[in-house]
Amino acid sequence: MAVDAQPKSRFRGTIYVSYTDIVTPDATHLDIMIKVTVSRDGGRTWSSPIVVSRIVDFFSSQSVQGSQTVVAPDGTAYLFYQDADQVAMHASIKFVKSKDAGLTWSQPADAAANIPSPGFYQLDDGDPKFGTNAVFGILATSYPTAAVAPDGTIYVAWSDFAQGHCAPVPDSFFGPACYNADIRLSMSKDGGRSWSAPRKVNDDATAADQFFPWIATGPDGLLSLVWQDRRLDPKLLNYDLFYTNTSDGRIFLPNVRVSNQSSNVNTKFTEGDYNSLAVTSEGVFPVWNDGRFNSVQIFTARGVLAP
Repeated sequence: MAVDAQPKSRFRGTIYVSYTDIVTPDATHLDIMIKVTVSRDGGRTWSSPIVVSRIVDFFSSQSVQGSQTVVAPDGTAYLFYQDADQVAMHASIKFVKSKDAGLTWSQPADAAANIPSPGFYQLDDGDPKFGTNAVFGILATSYPTAAVAPDGTIYVAWSDFAQGHCAPVPDSFFGPACYNADIRLSMSKDGGRSWSAPRKVNDDATAADQFFPWIATGPDGLLSLVWQDRRLDPKLLNYDLFYTNTSDGRIFLPNVRVSNQSSNVNTKFTEGDYNSLAVTSEGVFPVWNDGRFNSVQIFTARGVLAP
């Protein structure tokens, strides 16, 4: 869900809810698609849902998932999602936009095309049989996370395997086994007409996985980023939450550890699907799924930006 809280937007107060819908057009198919519905009266009434992605077979190698909407200062809404092919092992970060409070939406376009990721994948859970059977591994994704700065700059981040690799897992619905995930960031300064080449965000020189990023801009336009990171574990299994920021999408603060104790990963552990992050004039507030007690707990922290 996103709310248009932009002071100069003529659509201020509009609520956008996007979601993945799985429908049965007949007895033999399941179709999957991204839809969006809008409220312009504080949630009392909602528009008819609009399909904004392509429609794919749920049981095929294709998928559309992981939608997130952000609103620019002029009131334009940008809805991002992952469009992936597990067999071809590549995905794209797609977006659509609406300039009329969700009455109409543009055709899907690429923020990042053909990224080296199957979209859905499994990360090592420490089991010696990881990569040989669908029941082993931690499910993760390359879902996008997006933010808009006060000057209208649009940012989108995700995880991929430009420096890693993936291998098929027999009979796995949850994707291949993948190694060395990294966080990438791209930005647009012209309303999505063009996008910068993806830049690696994490600054480690290891083969550790970095995954589940989330981003947010502050009132001054500084972009903050958090993600799960395995660099501190010699076995590259246990993870911590890490942080960085950037003012231009090119130069990043040296990565900072946020969590004060690593989360324990074992063959029965899963850490959830995503993190979250809010940035205000009072500080940086990440929220993450923490496994330090061998079960998932919800943690937060407060980061203070230097003046």
